[in-house]
Amino acid sequence: MRLITFLWLVSLCFTCCGQSGKSQKDKDTSATESVLDMQLDKRDGVSQSDYEKGLMILSQVRDRRDQGDTMISSDYWNMTIALLKLKENPNLISRHFNKAAELDAVTICTYCEYMENNAQETQAEFLSQIPDVFNAFYPACKNAKGQSESFDINKYITDNNLDKDLVKLIHAVNANDKKYRFDKETDWSQQTPLDKRNQEIVDSLYSVYGKYVGRSLVGGRYASVMWAVVQHSDLKMMEKYLPIVHKAVRDRELPTSGPLKMLVDRVHWIKYKNQIFGSQVDVPMADEETRNAVRKKYNL
Repeated sequence: MRLITFLWLVSLCFTCCGQSGKSQKDKDTSATESVLDMQLDKRDGVSQSDYEKGLMILSQVRDRRDQGDTMISSDYWNMTIALLKLKENPNLISRHFNKAAELDAVTICTYCEYMENNAQETQAEFLSQIPDVFNAFYPACKNAKGQSESFDINKYITDNNLDKDLVKLIHAVNANDKKYRFDKETDWSQQTPLDKRNQEIVDSLYSVYGKYVGRSLVGGRYASVMWAVVQHSDLKMMEKYLPIVHKAVRDRELPTSGPLKMLVDRVHWIKYKNQIFGSQVDVPMADEETRNAVRKKYNL
């Protein structure tokens, strides 16, 4: 699963963002992004592995920004995770967490639920370092999800001039992909058959359209659904669709490179017991030479 999106805070950067003519939102965005250009020293109590991982995550987000990609909620979530690893100032962490939620509260809510059920160590870092901010957001999750449930799919199809049958099929695939996966205890006896069916549908759609079913066919809301099905499949299917997902990122059928990075990490985890970009929980990083070679291969 493409990992998690939350809030990060920058208190030390405020003095750098007081240019006249900028709105408060512009100032806040500049403040959160400026942490990417800061020199962050290793703090007491931070392990060497956490320090290196935190800096690596920030480097990856900085690369996306420098390539001209729009900063999205998952970027601020990843920056939050990095700052937690680095045990940075709680205000700095909180600002990034809040920015992620401001951009996409529903997605952040989903990340929080996933973290609670599957990554308790990461949740413990939130609760120990920014407990007030985290606990203030989590109850609002249900309200955000309620707003999502009121989504008018027919209006979405009309407004975006999309194929009705295709979008409704992808909508159903998306719902089935999440149906039991994020329960506190996933019922795999029910989720696995849904995953298998979704994989059959994805294969069928690829046979029909000959390309990744993304933004141009189903709009931005469902652009990552095909990837999610692949991400939750077996190694054979992942390797089959890895070049297809890569092309989808180049063609902007997927709005960011995040899904590609997570798919690469998942493949490397299964095959080599390591990862390249740091998206998988509790999986060691590959050596620097391997990471650089893979990043070059995928232009990431």
